[in-house]
Amino acid sequence: MKIQILTFLLIGIFALPAVADKPAWAGKGKPSAEQKELNKSTKEAKEAEFDQSEDKIKKEKKQKELKKTDIGKNETDDSEDKMKKDKKDKKVKKEKKQKELKKTDIGENETDDSKDKMKKDKKGKKADQEMKELDKGSEQGKTSRENRKKWWQFWDE
Repeated sequence: MKIQILTFLLIGIFALPAVADKPAWAGKGKPSAEQKELNKSTKEAKEAEFDQSEDKIKKEKKQKELKKTDIGKNETDDSEDKMKKDKKDKKVKKEKKQKELKKTDIGENETDDSKDKMKKDKKGKKADQEMKELDKGSEQGKTSRENRKKWWQFWDE
């Protein structure tokens, strides 16, 4: 008896939506030719309005830029003079630096040698640093720490 009630209840729950009436707005079928034409004309009108508004915005931007350039002509002339002076100053500074380098007689080979020496000194300092955990842990751990190398120095021996 309980099984029959349960089956009827489930059938009722799943079958009722299948039998329900359609809403008024659903199932009217394909639009007619008149509706298609009306829809096309409204789309074209909207696109035309959009294009006109874009054109207006572009014209307004151009007018604003023209006004700015008319007002700022004197300012731009001053700024151009400043830019020219800055370029000249930069050239003079570069020439001075080149002269100073020539005076000190520092060649490329000497600078490369000094860089190599600095790198070697840094490596030596790292290798000479104390390992604080050497005396901690088991005997096996102590021996492995004594023989260990840094992971980034795998190519050095």
